[in-house]
Amino acid sequence: MTRLFGILLVAAAVAAANPAASAEPPPAAPAIRTDGVILLDLARVGDGLVAVGERGVVMRSDDAGRSWYRAASPAGATRTLTALAFSGPESGVAVGHGGQILVSADGGRNWAAAESEGAAGESLLGVAAVGPGRFVAHGAFGLLLDSTDGGRSWTRRAVLADGFDRHLYRLLPLGAEDWLLAGESGTLARSRDGGASWTALASPYEGSWFGALTTPRGALLLFGMRGSVFRSEDQGGRWEKVETGTITAFNNGVVLPDGRIVLVGNAGLVAVSDDDGRRFRLSDLGRAHGFAQAAPVADGGLVLVGDGGVTRLPGLSALPQGSER
Repeated sequence: MTRLFGILLVAAAVAAANPAASAEPPPAAPAIRTDGVILLDLARVGDGLVAVGERGVVMRSDDAGRSWYRAASPAGATRTLTALAFSGPESGVAVGHGGQILVSADGGRNWAAAESEGAAGESLLGVAAVGPGRFVAHGAFGLLLDSTDGGRSWTRRAVLADGFDRHLYRLLPLGAEDWLLAGESGTLARSRDGGASWTALASPYEGSWFGALTTPRGALLLFGMRGSVFRSEDQGGRWEKVETGTITAFNNGVVLPDGRIVLVGNAGLVAVSDDDGRRFRLSDLGRAHGFAQAAPVADGGLVLVGDGGVTRLPGLSALPQGSER
Protein backbone atom coordinates (compact mmCIF):
# COMPACT_ATOMS: atom_id res chain seq x y z
CA MET A 1 0.00 0.00 0.00
CA THR A 2 2.00 2.96 -1.27
CA ARG A 3 0.03 5.63 -2.94
CA LEU A 4 2.04 8.84 -3.24
CA PHE A 5 3.83 8.46 0.03
CA GLY A 6 0.82 6.41 0.88
CA ILE A 7 -1.23 9.51 0.66
CA LEU A 8 0.81 10.54 3.59
CA LEU A 9 -0.99 7.62 4.28
CA VAL A 10 -3.45 6.54 6.24
CA ALA A 11 -0.87 7.96 8.41
CA ALA A 12 -3.77 8.96 10.29
CA ALA A 13 -5.63 5.88 9.54
CA VAL A 14 -5.98 4.61 11.79
CA ALA A 15 -22.04 22.30 11.68
CA ALA A 16 -22.58 22.50 8.77
CA ALA A 17 -21.84 26.12 8.01
CA ASN A 18 -22.60 28.42 5.12
CA PRO A 19 -19.52 29.39 3.07
CA ALA A 20 -19.21 33.05 2.22
CA ALA A 21 -20.86 33.79 -1.07
CA SER A 22 -18.20 36.04 -2.58
CA ALA A 23 -17.84 35.37 -6.30
CA GLU A 24 -14.28 36.71 -6.39
CA PRO A 25 -11.19 36.02 -4.25
CA PRO A 26 -10.75 38.47 -1.37
CA PRO A 27 -9.00 41.57 -2.69
CA ALA A 28 -6.25 41.22 -0.10
CA ALA A 29 -5.67 37.49 -0.64
CA PRO A 30 -1.89 37.27 -0.94
CA ALA A 31 -0.18 35.10 -3.51
CA ILE A 32 1.59 32.14 -1.92
CA ARG A 33 4.61 30.09 -2.87
CA THR A 34 3.81 26.68 -4.27
CA ASP A 35 7.19 24.94 -4.16
CA GLY A 36 7.26 24.09 -0.46
CA VAL A 37 3.93 22.41 0.15
CA ILE A 38 2.81 18.81 -0.34
CA LEU A 39 -0.32 18.76 -2.51
CA LEU A 40 -2.39 15.59 -2.89
CA ASP A 41 -5.17 16.50 -5.31
CA LEU A 42 -6.11 19.04 -7.96
CA ALA A 43 -9.37 19.91 -9.73
CA ARG A 44 -10.26 22.24 -12.55
CA VAL A 45 -13.29 24.33 -11.60
CA GLY A 46 -14.56 26.42 -14.49
CA ASP A 47 -11.52 28.38 -15.61
CA GLY A 48 -9.88 28.06 -12.19
CA LEU A 49 -7.91 25.41 -10.33
CA VAL A 50 -8.20 24.22 -6.73
CA ALA A 51 -5.55 22.12 -4.95
CA VAL A 52 -5.47 20.57 -1.47
CA GLY A 53 -2.77 19.04 0.67
CA GLU A 54 -0.83 18.90 3.91
CA ARG A 55 -1.96 20.71 7.08
CA GLY A 56 -5.36 21.50 5.61
CA VAL A 57 -4.08 23.77 2.87
CA VAL A 58 -6.56 24.71 0.13
CA MET A 59 -5.24 26.81 -2.75
CA ARG A 60 -6.91 28.35 -5.77
CA SER A 61 -5.56 29.76 -9.01
CA ASP A 62 -7.50 32.01 -11.38
CA ASP A 63 -4.78 32.35 -14.02
CA ALA A 64 -4.20 28.80 -15.29
CA GLY A 65 -1.86 27.88 -12.46
CA ARG A 66 0.61 30.73 -12.82
CA SER A 67 -0.14 32.17 -9.39
CA TRP A 68 -2.06 30.89 -6.37
CA TYR A 69 -3.71 32.25 -3.26
CA ARG A 70 -4.83 30.45 -0.12
CA ALA A 71 -8.59 29.89 0.02
CA ALA A 72 -10.47 30.80 3.19
CA SER A 73 -11.06 27.80 5.45
CA PRO A 74 -11.87 27.20 9.14
CA ALA A 75 -9.02 28.04 11.51
CA GLY A 76 -9.02 24.58 13.08
CA ALA A 77 -9.04 22.67 9.81
CA THR A 78 -5.38 21.68 9.88
CA ARG A 79 -5.53 17.97 9.08
CA THR A 80 -4.01 16.86 5.77
CA LEU A 81 -6.52 16.98 2.92
CA THR A 82 -6.16 14.09 0.50
CA ALA A 83 -8.81 14.65 -2.18
CA LEU A 84 -11.45 16.98 -3.56
CA ALA A 85 -14.33 16.90 -6.05
CA PHE A 86 -16.80 19.38 -7.54
CA SER A 87 -20.38 18.94 -8.66
CA GLY A 88 -20.66 21.76 -11.15
CA PRO A 89 -18.69 25.01 -10.99
CA GLU A 90 -19.65 25.98 -7.44
CA SER A 91 -20.31 23.02 -5.11
CA GLY A 92 -17.16 21.30 -3.83
CA VAL A 93 -16.05 18.85 -1.14
CA ALA A 94 -12.54 18.24 0.22
CA VAL A 95 -11.74 15.33 2.55
CA GLY A 96 -8.78 14.19 4.58
CA HIS A 97 -7.23 12.69 7.64
CA GLY A 98 -9.12 12.36 10.88
CA GLY A 99 -12.42 12.33 8.98
CA GLN A 100 -12.05 16.00 8.11
CA ILE A 101 -14.57 17.26 5.52
CA LEU A 102 -14.77 20.78 4.08
CA VAL A 103 -17.43 22.14 1.74
CA SER A 104 -17.48 25.07 -0.66
CA ALA A 105 -20.39 26.77 -2.41
CA ASP A 106 -18.38 29.27 -4.46
CA GLY A 107 -15.97 27.27 -6.57
CA GLY A 108 -13.39 26.66 -3.87
CA ARG A 109 -12.72 30.25 -2.79
CA ASN A 110 -14.23 29.78 0.67
CA TRP A 111 -14.65 26.59 2.71
CA ALA A 112 -16.54 25.55 5.82
CA ALA A 113 -16.41 22.46 8.05
CA ALA A 114 -19.06 19.80 7.52
CA GLU A 115 -20.49 17.14 9.82
CA SER A 116 -18.26 14.06 9.72
CA GLU A 117 -19.34 11.95 12.68
CA GLY A 118 -19.82 8.96 10.38
CA ALA A 119 -16.09 8.90 9.70
CA ALA A 120 -15.37 8.25 13.37
CA GLY A 121 -12.04 10.04 13.03
CA GLU A 122 -10.75 7.67 10.34
CA SER A 123 -8.86 8.87 7.29
CA LEU A 124 -10.71 9.75 4.11
CA LEU A 125 -8.63 9.11 0.98
CA GLY A 126 -10.97 10.05 -1.85
CA VAL A 127 -14.23 11.72 -2.83
CA ALA A 128 -16.34 11.67 -5.99
CA ALA A 129 -19.23 13.76 -7.27
CA VAL A 130 -21.88 11.26 -8.39
CA GLY A 131 -24.77 13.61 -9.19
CA PRO A 132 -26.10 17.11 -8.56
CA GLY A 133 -25.31 17.85 -4.92
CA ARG A 134 -24.40 14.21 -4.23
CA PHE A 135 -20.93 13.11 -3.14
CA VAL A 136 -19.40 9.83 -1.96
CA ALA A 137 -16.29 9.90 0.24
CA HIS A 138 -14.19 6.84 0.98
CA GLY A 139 -11.05 5.86 2.80
CA ALA A 140 -9.31 3.72 5.40
CA PHE A 141 -10.57 0.31 6.47
CA GLY A 142 -13.60 0.18 4.19
CA LEU A 143 -14.93 3.61 5.14
CA LEU A 144 -17.66 4.86 2.77
CA LEU A 145 -19.80 7.97 3.33
CA ASP A 146 -22.69 9.28 1.23
CA SER A 147 -24.01 12.87 1.08
CA THR A 148 -27.07 14.11 -0.81
CA ASP A 149 -26.94 17.74 0.36
CA GLY A 150 -23.76 19.04 -1.19
CA GLY A 151 -21.52 17.54 1.48
CA ARG A 152 -23.02 19.25 4.51
CA SER A 153 -24.10 15.97 6.17
CA TRP A 154 -23.04 12.36 5.62
CA THR A 155 -24.33 8.82 6.15
CA ARG A 156 -22.04 5.84 6.54
CA ARG A 157 -22.61 2.94 4.12
CA ALA A 158 -21.47 -0.67 4.21
CA VAL A 159 -19.21 -2.08 1.50
CA LEU A 160 -19.40 -5.79 0.65
CA ALA A 161 -19.49 -8.02 3.76
CA ASP A 162 -19.44 -7.04 7.42
CA GLY A 163 -15.88 -6.66 8.58
CA PHE A 164 -14.57 -5.52 5.19
CA ASP A 165 -11.46 -3.51 6.05
CA ARG A 166 -9.52 -2.74 2.86
CA HIS A 167 -8.54 0.87 2.15
CA LEU A 168 -10.65 2.40 -0.62
CA TYR A 169 -8.80 4.71 -3.00
CA ARG A 170 -11.08 5.46 -5.96
CA LEU A 171 -14.78 5.59 -6.76
CA LEU A 172 -15.53 5.95 -10.47
CA PRO A 173 -19.11 6.81 -11.52
CA LEU A 174 -20.08 4.83 -14.63
CA GLY A 175 -23.67 6.07 -14.61
CA ALA A 176 -26.16 7.77 -12.32
CA GLU A 177 -26.40 4.75 -9.99
CA ASP A 178 -23.59 2.63 -11.43
CA TRP A 179 -20.29 2.96 -9.56
CA LEU A 180 -16.93 1.17 -9.63
CA LEU A 181 -14.88 1.07 -6.42
CA ALA A 182 -11.16 0.24 -6.34
CA GLY A 183 -8.70 -0.07 -3.51
CA GLU A 184 -6.15 -1.96 -1.49
CA SER A 185 -5.03 -5.54 -2.20
CA GLY A 186 -6.83 -5.76 -5.52
CA THR A 187 -10.17 -4.61 -4.12
CA LEU A 188 -12.63 -4.14 -6.95
CA ALA A 189 -16.39 -3.81 -6.44
CA ARG A 190 -19.41 -2.51 -8.34
CA SER A 191 -22.74 -1.06 -7.28
CA ARG A 192 -25.62 -0.66 -9.71
CA ASP A 193 -28.02 0.84 -7.17
CA GLY A 194 -26.24 3.95 -5.99
CA GLY A 195 -24.22 2.27 -3.25
CA ALA A 196 -27.08 0.42 -1.54
CA SER A 197 -25.38 -2.89 -2.33
CA TRP A 198 -22.03 -3.98 -3.72
CA THR A 199 -20.74 -6.96 -5.68
CA ALA A 200 -17.09 -8.00 -5.54
CA LEU A 201 -15.42 -8.25 -8.95
CA ALA A 202 -12.50 -10.44 -9.95
CA SER A 203 -9.41 -8.27 -10.01
CA PRO A 204 -6.70 -8.75 -12.65
CA TYR A 205 -4.04 -7.73 -10.11
CA GLU A 206 -3.57 -8.42 -6.40
CA GLY A 207 -1.82 -5.16 -5.59
CA SER A 208 -3.50 -1.90 -4.71
CA TRP A 209 -5.47 0.17 -7.21
CA PHE A 210 -4.93 3.90 -6.75
CA GLY A 211 -6.95 5.18 -9.69
CA ALA A 212 -9.51 4.46 -12.39
CA LEU A 213 -10.96 6.40 -15.29
CA THR A 214 -13.20 6.04 -18.32
CA THR A 215 -11.43 6.57 -21.64
CA PRO A 216 -12.88 8.76 -24.41
CA ARG A 217 -14.07 5.63 -26.26
CA GLY A 218 -15.76 4.14 -23.20
CA ALA A 219 -13.11 1.67 -22.04
CA LEU A 220 -12.10 1.43 -18.37
CA LEU A 221 -8.55 1.93 -17.10
CA LEU A 222 -7.33 0.73 -13.70
CA PHE A 223 -3.88 1.72 -12.43
CA GLY A 224 -1.85 1.59 -9.26
CA MET A 225 1.13 -0.09 -7.66
CA ARG A 226 4.28 -1.12 -9.51
CA GLY A 227 3.31 0.59 -12.76
CA SER A 228 0.25 -1.62 -13.15
CA VAL A 229 -2.29 -0.53 -15.78
CA PHE A 230 -5.18 -2.69 -17.02
CA ARG A 231 -7.78 -1.87 -19.66
CA SER A 232 -11.27 -3.28 -20.22
CA GLU A 233 -13.54 -2.79 -23.23
CA ASP A 234 -16.53 -4.61 -21.69
CA GLN A 235 -17.09 -2.65 -18.48
CA GLY A 236 -14.80 -4.82 -16.37
CA GLY A 237 -15.74 -8.28 -17.58
CA ARG A 238 -12.28 -8.91 -19.03
CA TRP A 239 -9.08 -6.98 -18.45
CA GLU A 240 -5.96 -6.70 -20.58
CA LYS A 241 -2.63 -5.67 -19.10
CA VAL A 242 -1.09 -2.55 -20.57
CA GLU A 243 2.69 -2.87 -20.59
CA THR A 244 4.18 0.31 -19.15
CA GLY A 245 7.85 -0.55 -18.73
CA THR A 246 7.95 0.82 -15.19
CA ILE A 247 7.45 -0.46 -11.65
CA THR A 248 6.80 3.03 -10.30
CA ALA A 249 3.30 3.54 -8.89
CA PHE A 250 0.68 5.49 -10.81
CA ASN A 251 -1.37 7.67 -8.46
CA ASN A 252 -3.92 9.43 -10.63
CA GLY A 253 -4.94 10.30 -14.15
CA VAL A 254 -6.92 12.68 -16.32
CA VAL A 255 -8.42 12.76 -19.82
CA LEU A 256 -7.45 15.90 -21.73
CA PRO A 257 -9.87 17.85 -23.93
CA ASP A 258 -8.24 16.40 -27.06
CA GLY A 259 -8.77 12.81 -25.84
CA ARG A 260 -5.24 12.06 -24.74
CA ILE A 261 -4.85 10.35 -21.36
CA VAL A 262 -2.25 11.45 -18.82
CA LEU A 263 -1.28 9.26 -15.85
CA VAL A 264 0.99 10.61 -13.10
CA GLY A 265 2.93 8.84 -10.38
CA ASN A 266 5.79 8.71 -7.96
CA ALA A 267 9.31 9.90 -8.73
CA GLY A 268 8.25 12.40 -11.38
CA LEU A 269 6.50 9.82 -13.55
CA VAL A 270 4.18 11.04 -16.32
CA ALA A 271 2.68 8.71 -18.95
CA VAL A 272 0.71 9.83 -22.02
CA SER A 273 -1.54 7.81 -24.30
CA ASP A 274 -3.01 9.02 -27.59
CA ASP A 275 -4.72 5.72 -28.48
CA ASP A 276 -7.37 5.42 -25.78
CA GLY A 277 -5.06 3.86 -23.21
CA ARG A 278 -3.69 0.94 -25.24
CA ARG A 279 -0.11 2.23 -25.10
CA PHE A 280 1.68 4.89 -23.05
CA ARG A 281 4.77 7.00 -23.59
CA LEU A 282 6.71 7.52 -20.38
CA SER A 283 8.35 10.78 -19.37
CA ASP A 284 10.33 11.65 -16.26
CA LEU A 285 10.14 15.20 -14.94
CA GLY A 286 12.71 14.62 -12.22
CA ARG A 287 13.28 11.93 -9.65
CA ALA A 288 13.07 14.26 -6.67
CA HIS A 289 9.29 14.63 -6.56
CA GLY A 290 6.20 12.56 -7.17
CA PHE A 291 2.92 13.69 -8.70
CA ALA A 292 -0.54 13.21 -7.23
CA GLN A 293 -2.72 14.65 -10.01
CA ALA A 294 -2.74 16.72 -13.19
CA ALA A 295 -5.26 19.04 -14.83
CA PRO A 296 -5.45 20.77 -18.21
CA VAL A 297 -5.88 24.54 -18.27
CA ALA A 298 -7.60 26.87 -20.71
CA ASP A 299 -4.42 28.05 -22.44
CA GLY A 300 -3.48 24.49 -23.44
CA GLY A 301 -1.04 23.99 -20.57
CA LEU A 302 -0.90 21.23 -18.00
CA VAL A 303 -0.63 21.73 -14.23
CA LEU A 304 0.64 18.96 -11.95
CA VAL A 305 0.71 18.81 -8.17
CA GLY A 306 2.55 16.55 -5.74
CA ASP A 307 5.13 16.46 -2.99
CA GLY A 308 7.08 19.19 -4.76
CA GLY A 309 4.17 21.62 -4.90
CA VAL A 310 2.95 22.87 -8.29
CA THR A 311 4.54 22.17 -11.68
CA ARG A 312 3.18 24.01 -14.72
CA LEU A 313 3.91 22.94 -18.29
CA PRO A 314 3.00 24.95 -21.39
CA GLY A 315 1.74 21.69 -22.92
CA LEU A 316 2.57 18.01 -23.39
CA SER A 317 5.24 18.97 -25.91
CA ALA A 318 7.24 20.23 -22.95
CA LEU A 319 7.51 16.70 -21.54
CA PRO A 320 10.90 15.03 -22.02
CA GLN A 321 10.75 12.40 -24.74
CA GLY A 322 10.55 8.92 -23.24
CA SER A 323 10.02 5.33 -24.24
CA GLU A 324 6.69 4.13 -25.66
CA ARG A 325 5.15 0.88 -24.50
